[in-house]
Amino acid sequence: MCAICGYDARLGNTDLGLDAAHIKWHAAGGPDTPNNGMALCSFHHLAFDRGALSLNDDLRILVSKDVHGQNHIEQLLLRYSGQPLREPQHGEPFPEETYLEWHRHEMFWAPARSFAASASG
Repeated sequence: MCAICGYDARLGNTDLGLDAAHIKWHAAGGPDTPNNGMALCSFHHLAFDRGALSLNDDLRILVSKDVHGQNHIEQLLLRYSGQPLREPQHGEPFPEETYLEWHRHEMFWAPARSFAASASG
């Protein structure tokens, strides 16, 4: 299930459009460990990798002020600003703060939208 939107499509027994996303990229020294990753749908994985989304230390979703568009932007991105990340499946670890900090400083297009400004959806 996508940790941002809850998307959980399957084709038979196979996930459909769900990815294991690294928080700190492997190319930047991030390990292949559960605390450096999360399940994201393909769209939110791409948005996370490009820096449109990140997470604060309280595991609330950050959306860059630089995100804009006309079609479905509210439904796909803006409405998640300030929302809590969905909890990992039972027994799986939460993302490690050091990896989140790396993502915010190296990938995220700061500043983030204010949480109050995005609460309309």
